[in-house]
Amino acid sequence: MQGHPNLCCPMSEAVEPVVPAEPARLEPRDWNDRIYRKFRAIDRRWINGFFAQGEVQEIAPGQQLVIPGRAVAGMSLLLDGALVIEQDGHRLGEFQPGDFFGEGSLFRGDPPLVTIRAEKPARVLLIRRDQAIAFMARQPQFGLAFATVIIQENLARLAATNLLFAVNRTLATETQSQKQQIERAMLLADETARLVSESPDPILRVADDGTVLYANVPAVALINQWQTTVGGLVPRAWMERIKDVLTGSGAQNTETDVHGELYHLTVVPVVENRYVNIYGRNITEDRRKAETIRHMATHDALTELPNRRQLTERLDHLLDTPAKDQAALMFLDLDHFKAVNDLHGHAVGDALLQAASRRLRAQVRGDDMVARLGGDEFAVLMYDAMEDGMVQRQAERIIDTLSRPFRVGELRLKVGCSVGITMLGGDGTEPGPVGVEAALKQADLAMYRSKSAGRNTYRFYQSDFDRELRERHQLEAELQTALTSGQIDVFFQPKISLASGKISGAEALVRWRHPVRGLIAPDQFIPIAEQTGLVLPLGEEVLRQACRRALLWPDEGLHVAVNLSAVQLMQQDVADRVMAILTETGLPPQRLELEITESMLMENVDQVLPRLFQLQELGVQITLDDFGTGYSSLSYLRRFRLNKLKIDRSFIQDMHRDQEAAEITRTIVGLGKVLNLEIVAEGVETEEQAQHLHRLGCHEGQGYFFSRPLAATEFAVFLATWNPVAGAA
Repeated sequence: MQGHPNLCCPMSEAVEPVVPAEPARLEPRDWNDRIYRKFRAIDRRWINGFFAQGEVQEIAPGQQLVIPGRAVAGMSLLLDGALVIEQDGHRLGEFQPGDFFGEGSLFRGDPPLVTIRAEKPARVLLIRRDQAIAFMARQPQFGLAFATVIIQENLARLAATNLLFAVNRTLATETQSQKQQIERAMLLADETARLVSESPDPILRVADDGTVLYANVPAVALINQWQTTVGGLVPRAWMERIKDVLTGSGAQNTETDVHGELYHLTVVPVVENRYVNIYGRNITEDRRKAETIRHMATHDALTELPNRRQLTERLDHLLDTPAKDQAALMFLDLDHFKAVNDLHGHAVGDALLQAASRRLRAQVRGDDMVARLGGDEFAVLMYDAMEDGMVQRQAERIIDTLSRPFRVGELRLKVGCSVGITMLGGDGTEPGPVGVEAALKQADLAMYRSKSAGRNTYRFYQSDFDRELRERHQLEAELQTALTSGQIDVFFQPKISLASGKISGAEALVRWRHPVRGLIAPDQFIPIAEQTGLVLPLGEEVLRQACRRALLWPDEGLHVAVNLSAVQLMQQDVADRVMAILTETGLPPQRLELEITESMLMENVDQVLPRLFQLQELGVQITLDDFGTGYSSLSYLRRFRLNKLKIDRSFIQDMHRDQEAAEITRTIVGLGKVLNLEIVAEGVETEEQAQHLHRLGCHEGQGYFFSRPLAATEFAVFLATWNPVAGAA
């Protein structure tokens, strides 16, 4: 057992007991007059009689009175000197004259877990358990009063007193209610002490002078960090805090780091504001979880970039400061990402988004912010961006880095991006946005304008974009209706044999017959179809109509050419889909040409090649459209086993005034001869062009020189009235 010399436990006045002749008492100098003050409510004759049961022993330096694992047979009172308390090599504190110790004190059970030894000579009063029990059995009132005091001492010093249970079990002469009172008090003391000593959290008691009175094992690390021990003083800052708590400020809370672990400490005044209890709790994991939750709320789970919420909060703060006048907001959308997701699955799409986010982070300055808004949309918030050309150069770098192919597993993917920009402080001609939503909307509008301009480019916001956006959204809704209400129509532009002047076929070109807007050109709605996922059903509808119309042409040798979108080509079952439409319409596969662009061919070589072979096995011919504008690789042409090359209209239009365009045209025709490919020239607008192409050896011509695109009924008339001699080059 143990107590503190300054602790007083007032009790009600005891009834005058009847006791035998007073035994020989110890002099105050022998066992410290503080004990009288602790037991002032108990008749001193009882106290003297109880301590007279013990035996004073001289303790030599180094002698151990309590040894871990060895049961203690009684209790002791330290008269002179000091005893050291140790556990697992850690010095927990000291016993001073007037302190009780023995069985159960500072232990988490019996036998003890600590060592108590003398560092210097000391004197100890040893009272054996059987002697204490016998005395208390003879004096039950003293036993109750003594137990109460010791219990309070233990609560004050946070240590259990197993001895009192043994005393309680022998008080046979006590009344049942007295025994129940003792039992309840002792049970409370023991359980409280056990909870404290076994607690995984630090618990300390510190006196008003800053002396550490008690520290359980988890608290040892804390007081070691304070460079003190039990019996030592807390640091000056903590003395001030304890003084504040004890002088009326009430409990205080603080946090401290202990060897890399974060603890929350609550300082509570107790015992008439003469002590404080410090209750600690390791909140490292709680703080880590809270930080994780906060991070999840403000960051994108896939890319670890800040999310829309964090961007919005940053913008909200920025727009209230003068710094907005120097800032710019960019919206980025990955081009053709939906096709990657549809064709290769979400796992590949996610990997692509992660790779894109890494490239973006590497491109921006340290103070700027990159965020993922959702899907394939990102944002870049630039500070201090008013240097001439800075925003443009940043946009160009981003477009360049995202346009380079991505490697995902065995796949080589190319997407590109479209960028929209708004200057948060205005650009001198347009005022800056008012509010976060306006800033986000302006950047979004500019981004969609860059998509409409051909993708892989950037645009700055202009006020007339709002009207265009409303029209675009209206078109999106109306296009879905158009696909199911027969508004999609197919026009045909004739292809003419440059050698014979005869019609060799026609290219099918989609048109939208809007009930209000009239005839809408494909460049106004094809980008919308690609962005909304409608390009697949749209492409199949065009193919179906083209095949059905071609079957009605009088010359069964005429072929029909249909453009195949990237989404259609990358469908794993593209050959089955085409064959299903051919079967449905009855058109022989040999009369169908499918045109694909050079960029489609080269960006996804490994995926495109087997699908092209499957289509060719059906008997369908494959034409490479817009040849000369992209890679134009001879090795790739040999590998793909194409049927036709189509020279891009830009070379045809410039070949009479641009020597380079003329040479490119001549080279493409020569390449076709080497590879045994038919060459088609599109954009033929003059007789001179047609004759020159014929002389070079080009096989077919297509353009306004021969005919504009015609509705199906008009093309039927064209077929019936075309004069091969007049049309021959």
